[in-house]
Amino acid sequence: MKKLGKWWQWALLAAFAAALVFGGVQAKQVGDHLQYLVPAPAQQTEDNSGEDGDTKAAPNQPIADQVKALENAAGEWDTTTMLRWTIGGVIEKTSISGGDISSDTRVELVGKYGFQVRLKLLRYGRLPYEEELKSGRKVAVLDEDLALKLFRVADPLGRKVYINGESYEVIGIARHSKRVGEYQAYTAYIPLNSVIETSTTVDALLVEAIPKPGTGASVSFKSVVTGWQSGGSMFDLGKEGMSATLWLRVLLFLVGMTVLLRFIAFLNGRVKHYGKRYRQRLQEKYAISLMPELTGAVLLFILGYGVSAIFAALLMNYIIQPVYTFPEWIPTVLVEWKDIAKAFWNVWQDTAASLAGAAGAGLLGGRGGTAGRPLRADALVPSAGGGQRECAVSSGRDSLRHPHAQGD
Repeated sequence: MKKLGKWWQWALLAAFAAALVFGGVQAKQVGDHLQYLVPAPAQQTEDNSGEDGDTKAAPNQPIADQVKALENAAGEWDTTTMLRWTIGGVIEKTSISGGDISSDTRVELVGKYGFQVRLKLLRYGRLPYEEELKSGRKVAVLDEDLALKLFRVADPLGRKVYINGESYEVIGIARHSKRVGEYQAYTAYIPLNSVIETSTTVDALLVEAIPKPGTGASVSFKSVVTGWQSGGSMFDLGKEGMSATLWLRVLLFLVGMTVLLRFIAFLNGRVKHYGKRYRQRLQEKYAISLMPELTGAVLLFILGYGVSAIFAALLMNYIIQPVYTFPEWIPTVLVEWKDIAKAFWNVWQDTAASLAGAAGAGLLGGRGGTAGRPLRADALVPSAGGGQRECAVSSGRDSLRHPHAQGD
């Protein structure tokens, strides 16, 4: 019975370790992308489409203008701080039909390099070419569950779907993946430029970038996007992932330190034991005859302590890594209480402001705005445990919530 108890202890320990690894892998999949969500501009009407009334601009031309303005403002990103970036859009809920069946669907509008920034796992067909994204050709990629619902087959390539009355050719089927914060069961992907000439209403624009490590990408990203369009919500997924796994990092650090200290204690015991044994053997043999054995033992002990020192350095670097991700946590003078207090309040200032703004706007209940009011984007504050943060964008319709996750 005693052995059975030990077996269950090892089983529970293995299950706990597996849960930790799973949690770490899931958090790692969030990635380190930078995102900025901003309400899409209002469509142009016939009254403001041209100065003299003779020229009729596209209904969603303001979106194209904003994309162009961002490309001009973000020119330095291509060579300095970002590996790749894109701007796309979101239609949180619209009707899509294929054949005789229709369904409410979330539509993601993909811009240039969109599928390189946010990868998709294809089941059938292909993704839009960059030329198609640029020209705005009416092509669509459906998730597999949506394809089955509309056409009753898994690969309806070449067939037509209709979004807000516009016809799109199905060219690919992607793996179904509903992320946290998405209320619709299905998602379709179409080029952002395909809606410029249409009257399709876009809820929000999303700028997303893959930063270059160690280049201050977050600061550069925030400076450019807020200068381009103010009033949006910025998300640093690297910080979100780091914040969500801080408890795991501390736990692994404590486990590592325990293992390290036990190994050093074992090594100290072996050194003490060998020293006692060596003194006893000196009474039986000359020191010169014991020199090879002594040399080998000393080198082995030096190697052990060296490995311990390297492991300790790696552990310390591991535990202080969040400092590089959250430099705002560090006070100017570590031992001055006023600097510590200042750093603390600076960290929580934005959070408190967002909470107050959301409460004042009535967004904490998950909905905001009334018909006729302009779109708003307010960042809701995550839980103290580092939980999911969402951005509510409301316009008198159902609130659009931007998930803090990256994936298929």
